[in-house]
Amino acid sequence: MNAINDVIDQARKAGRFAAGQSKSLSGGTSVIRGTNAHHPGDDVGILVLDAYRDHGRHQAVEVVNGYQDGYNARAAELGTDRVDRDQIKKGIGLALPPRTTDVEEDALRGAL
Repeated sequence: MNAINDVIDQARKAGRFAAGQSKSLSGGTSVIRGTNAHHPGDDVGILVLDAYRDHGRHQAVEVVNGYQDGYNARAAELGTDRVDRDQIKKGIGLALPPRTTDVEEDALRGAL
């Protein structure tokens, strides 16, 4: 398995964990209260930014896909809300680390 596949797998595992936490902490809702935004977690934000910087937009999107796939697979097992791409797109800025430039954040949102 190459390095980017390892990163995608980490994101998938983070998504599964996040869905379990969502079930435990918020009754299974996938969005931030009062919004239609989903915060994929700071660890996933770091993975996405690093994938973008090291491998480009396409691979950063694959990391997000891995997260979303993992989250939704676990949510389906638990019978809780799934997360859609629009919710992640609205919340990705919350997850990206402070070292993310405005240009990078805009490019990532555009890619999603």
